Amino acid sequence: DSLRNVDSIFTAQAVTDYGSLSWFALFTHNFPASESAARRALTLDPTQTWVNTNLALALLFQHKNEEAEKIYRRLKNDIYDKETGKKYRDVFLEDLETLRAAGVATEQDIVQVKVWLE
Repeated sequence: DSLRNVDSIFTAQAVTDYGSLSWFALFTHNFPASESAARRALTLDPTQTWVNTNLALALLFQHKNEEAEKIYRRLKNDIYDKETGKKYRDVFLEDLETLRAAGVATEQDIVQVKVWLE
C-alpha cells in the first residue's frame, strides 16, 4: 500500500536527520543531546549502524566508557562503506581527528579509543 512506502521514506529521512543532529551536537559539546539523537535514530532503524559512530563519541565524551568501548570493539572490523571497503575503525579515527581539530576530542580520548580498536 502506498502509505506504507511514504512512511518508510519519512522514517529513513528521520534517521538521517537524527544521525546528523547527533554529529553536529558533538561540536557544540552537547553530548547528552548527541547521545539522545543517535539513540532515537537507532530506535527508528537499528540497521543504520553508521549512527553508532556518533553514539560512541557521545558516550566517550560523557565518560560512559564501558558502553562506548562495547561499540568500538563490536564494530571496529566491520565494513563501513561497501564501495570502498573502509572499515569502522578508520571512520572512528577520522571522526576523532575531526573533533580534535575542532577542540572537542583530546589526545587522551584518541589514545583511549586506539586501545579499544587494537
